[in-house]
Amino acid sequence: MEVAPVDERFTKPVPWDDRFYYENSKIKEFNDLLKELAGKNGAKVIPLYDDWQKIDYKKLLADGVHPNTKGHKLIFEIVKDYLEKNKII
Repeated sequence: MEVAPVDERFTKPVPWDDRFYYENSKIKEFNDLLKELAGKNGAKVIPLYDDWQKIDYKKLLADGVHPNTKGHKLIFEIVKDYLEKNKII
């Protein structure tokens, strides 16, 4: 599964070390690389990043990075729908 976007208000820099950043542009690059490598190896990646960008995803994050209860529920639904659509379950 792709990595979800973050709320950069809380991740540029991260609170515990001002030398480290979580940036959506870097997450997007990582997800693109993940999809490329998965494709080369016959694996699939469940899309998440672009779908979350289309909604008010910041309300789904507990601390700017990690999903809250609603975020986890939405991830569950995305994964379940993907697995059912692709007849994996």
